[in-house]
Amino acid sequence: MRLMISVFLLLFVGSALGSDKHDYDLKITVLSSQAVEAEYRRSWVKGGGRDVTVDVSATASDGNTYELLAHHSAGVLLPGSTYQAVHNDYGLRVCKLKTDGKCQDLEFRIVSVERTKN
Repeated sequence: MRLMISVFLLLFVGSALGSDKHDYDLKITVLSSQAVEAEYRRSWVKGGGRDVTVDVSATASDGNTYELLAHHSAGVLLPGSTYQAVHNDYGLRVCKLKTDGKCQDLEFRIVSVERTKN
């Protein structure tokens, strides 16, 4: 019984760790990228501060043109570059390759979508 449980756990954990490697079904080409700065105020912080996000326009292999807004300010995509992406519950998750060949997942909200192909 213990052997059966341990094999089940090993299979479950192994499939959970390896399931997110190659699920990028879209290729997006960035048309433009622009930093957007907005002021915000918090009641517990005097003076507030500034929040910087990135507004991206990109065409995708599914025939749509997307206007995206980065979930975090780390989401910088270079115009003219092509990236792998996938739809998720939040919007688009884009794979930006790091120097070691691994993906840095960047989350983007979809602001608008236009159909570009018939």
